[in-house]
Amino acid sequence: CTTDGQLTMANRKFAELLGFSSPEEMVAMKFRFDEHFYLKPENRERFLEKLQIESSVSDFVSEVRRKDGCTVWIREYARFHSNGNGKPVIEGSVIDVSEQKQSEESLKKSHDLIVSIYKKVDVGICLTDEDGCFLETNPALCQLLGYTHEELSQMNFFALFPKAALEKVKHANDIVFKQSTESFSHETKCIHKSGLLIEVMLTEALMVQEDGSRCKITTVTD
Repeated sequence: CTTDGQLTMANRKFAELLGFSSPEEMVAMKFRFDEHFYLKPENRERFLEKLQIESSVSDFVSEVRRKDGCTVWIREYARFHSNGNGKPVIEGSVIDVSEQKQSEESLKKSHDLIVSIYKKVDVGICLTDEDGCFLETNPALCQLLGYTHEELSQMNFFALFPKAALEKVKHANDIVFKQSTESFSHETKCIHKSGLLIEVMLTEALMVQEDGSRCKITTVTD
């Protein structure tokens, strides 16, 4: 396309992606990569700014409009190129990433739902690493143990248990991380912030996160 966004050439796959019958139809209709093409007009400005500064653009993801008004998510790759007359034009390629974006949105909604449940459920829940460092704690756990979220985040999971119970708790931790047991439940005593000992049931299981890191999810009920 020209530097002001006027389409000069395209292949059939690109035309079909945007709902046109052929590249010729796009050229005849004077299709433009302009503010109307991008669902968010500022994306066009960002695209051009990046192209001007770096002379090329990679992995630029945007939601754009098709001929029928529906939208599709695309990933753009573009660079400046000189045509036969020596004038600069923008040459690039586009990949349809709509399914990927839909999957990401579904995952986000699922994550948001899980977080909502995590915060509202009456059961104490925490995420810890293999060394017992807290990664997450929910309000119910804080209420059960008498600590604030900030206080627990500075503590270690194993510090919540008396010496008499510590060996059993660490053994359960090893079972979860080293044997990848689906879940492991056991009763023990836990130290409340006030210093009192409370009887609790721990159910622990291994979680593997998206980045491959492992953590333990523990539910704590009295």
